[in-house]
Amino acid sequence: EKHVITDLKHLTEIAGIFKAIAHPERVGIMQVIYREKRIAVKGIYERLRLQQSVVSRHLGILRSAGVVRREQQGQKIYYCPCFDNKTLLCLPKCIV
Repeated sequence: EKHVITDLKHLTEIAGIFKAIAHPERVGIMQVIYREKRIAVKGIYERLRLQQSVVSRHLGILRSAGVVRREQQGQKIYYCPCFDNKTLLCLPKCIV
C-alpha cells in the first residue's frame, strides 16, 4: 500500500512548489541548477538563452518557494538546489 499524504500543511507546501515551477522557463532553470549543483546567474541565462532580468525574476519565485537557494561570493551570485527541502522528494525526477 502506498503512503498518501493527508497533512494539510504538507499538501499546501507541495502545492506551492508545483505553483512555483508551473512555468516552462522555471522548469528549465531548475533542471540547470539541479544538474550543475551550483551555477552563477550568468551561466543560467546564457545556457537557456534568456534575458538576465527574466531569469532573475524566475529565480526569485523559485527561491521564495524554497526549491533553490542563493549564495553570494564577492560580486557573483550563485544558485544551488535546496536538497534539504524534503518536499522536493515528491517531485518527478524529470524536473530535479
